[in-house]
Amino acid sequence: MLYVLVAGVMWGTWLSLAHTMTDDDAATVRTDGKHMISNLGAPMAVLLTAVAAALAPRTATGRTAAA
Repeated sequence: MLYVLVAGVMWGTWLSLAHTMTDDDAATVRTDGKHMISNLGAPMAVLLTAVAAALAPRTATGRTAAA
């Protein structure tokens, strides 16, 4: 499920910017992109950390290598 959330945030951001690229000038698209990045920074840090933890290699006991 985490993969779906990360992919949704990345694709959703790109698709919303792609729709404005044809209608707005470059400065507006750049401003919108910077605004999206500032809004998504904290949630994506949490999501990507969670995905990295989920992908961490497991030992024979089922614990992560860091534990």
